[in-house]
Amino acid sequence: MTSTLDWMPKPFGPGDIAGDGTQKLLGTSLAAPELLVRETAQNSWDARVREGASVPEYRLQFRALDESGVRLLRESVFPQMRPGASLRAALERPSMEVIEISDRGTTGLRGPTRNDALVRPGDPTDYRDFILTVGAKQDQKNGGGTYGFGKTAAFRASRHSTVIVWSRVRLNSGEYQERFIAVAINESFQYAGKRYTGQQWWGRKVEDSKLTQAEPLLGNEAHELADRLFCRGFGDDETGTSLLVLDPRYDALDESSDGGRAAFVEAAREAVMRNLWPKTMGAQESQRAMRVMLVDGDRELDLHGMQESRVFRDKCECLRAIRSVQAGGASRNPLIRVVPITWGRGRKLVGHLALSKPVLGPSDMWEDLARTVTLMRSEAELIVEDKEYPHVHGGDAWAGVFKPVSQLDDVFAKAEPPSHDKWDFSALEGHEKSLVKVGLERVLEGVREYVRPPAADPDVEGHSSTGAVAAVLGKSLGGAIASGAEEDNPSTARKGRRGKAKAQGRGSGVEVLGWELLPDDDSVLSRTRFTLQVVDEKPVRVVPVMGIAIDGGQIRPDGGSEVFVENCEMADGTPLEADCMEVPSSTELSVTVAYPHGVAIDCTFRTVEI
Repeated sequence: MTSTLDWMPKPFGPGDIAGDGTQKLLGTSLAAPELLVRETAQNSWDARVREGASVPEYRLQFRALDESGVRLLRESVFPQMRPGASLRAALERPSMEVIEISDRGTTGLRGPTRNDALVRPGDPTDYRDFILTVGAKQDQKNGGGTYGFGKTAAFRASRHSTVIVWSRVRLNSGEYQERFIAVAINESFQYAGKRYTGQQWWGRKVEDSKLTQAEPLLGNEAHELADRLFCRGFGDDETGTSLLVLDPRYDALDESSDGGRAAFVEAAREAVMRNLWPKTMGAQESQRAMRVMLVDGDRELDLHGMQESRVFRDKCECLRAIRSVQAGGASRNPLIRVVPITWGRGRKLVGHLALSKPVLGPSDMWEDLARTVTLMRSEAELIVEDKEYPHVHGGDAWAGVFKPVSQLDDVFAKAEPPSHDKWDFSALEGHEKSLVKVGLERVLEGVREYVRPPAADPDVEGHSSTGAVAAVLGKSLGGAIASGAEEDNPSTARKGRRGKAKAQGRGSGVEVLGWELLPDDDSVLSRTRFTLQVVDEKPVRVVPVMGIAIDGGQIRPDGGSEVFVENCEMADGTPLEADCMEVPSSTELSVTVAYPHGVAIDCTFRTVEI
């Protein structure tokens, strides 16, 4: 027989915070889907099992409970609630939308299920911190979350601020235990002559020395109820936590959205790709990775579209470079500049800034993140903010990543609000305030120095256009750029403008209209095809000037021994001699350049009158 839960609203006591005030403590401008993804994924990452090489799993599923599921909620989970509660009316409908958020390969909500139980230093208190306590300090060193206020993101996503929690933990005895409870954080209310905070639990009411405790269902009793409500169960040796967000606020988007489940799901998909990419990018150690899934109904959504973005690839390469440097090595990518960020007279190392210059394609889905620095915590590598610098001017697109060193992770964590979406040094005092403030100023200085246009070389004449391509690809990097890739990946770009590289020099010349990396069907060479537009008014010869990038960002000229034109033709298909590309005026042509796997190349096209 299915259990029926007890209702336990919290009466006001000295120092208590009203439930609606608890939610306001989160204080964020983030849209509901992004806030939900950031906060719940952060909780899942902090709860990962650290022993072994298993990769934790984080999953969001958008679905609907049918009539039997809603009846189970009405009769067994919420048989009693305050008069006038919005949830009461919602449970009279024949179905209900829900968001199921689950993690596996995590520890579950461990520790005592009572708030008054004493624990030894270092023992887990996950259950009571998430279920029973507001604003519990994160005691996980270098964890992503700092204060328990962020947990209210799941409650804010529900129209009724109500969440059902199912967790499976491994006890000290080695046995597994399931825990089930429902929680609400509503506005304060009066009932039966008493004032209540709005925090409520549905579980097992335990009377102990005149103190009423809200305990979860345990063991088989918990499993029987949870198994009928949740889609994702537990394997024999699995631990983790699942949340069921009831009746989501699918209309809680910005004014430009039409609202509805489809819009919310798409916003959540975007939030996953933009906020969790350090966990999902390919070819990285298992201890840095997290498997992320987004399911709409029973359909798993594609989360790898960002692989096509040049900005995404360069952000990934920037992070790889910082990881290498902070591990005591050096950046292996000559197209990434890594800048140490220091503080004070002793030049104390604060962190590292990595910068690159992607060439944007005509429809780069991350184009809005060009000219931003991704600020992230050190060990957790959870994104705090994509920081924009509107007053930094430079012709080329650029992208960057900044990570503090692990020793200063806690200092930067103190500068975060409960929603973890910025670093605000004004929240700090003394040398910590100075350290974060100066560190962020040094990041700005590093960006300005990087994007400052180079001084003009008076000895350079002629008509030319740089359609520079950085082919940081292939065999030597092992497909390290694209998320989840196993084969060689397309190049990122060294420099260029948004979709077109303008002619340089006096008068007219040649413009690079676009370029594409051709399919890799060669074990030795990679190939890129450029589309050029000759804008001279007379017939000209197009002359490519090619080079290979070496350490330090320098370009070593190549006379055709390694980088060479393999094929060229006019727009109408008329072939041209690769070593003598003579064309009429105002002509469009394509040029295929071949080069070895794993090198970065620089191509400049010039015109010479004939």
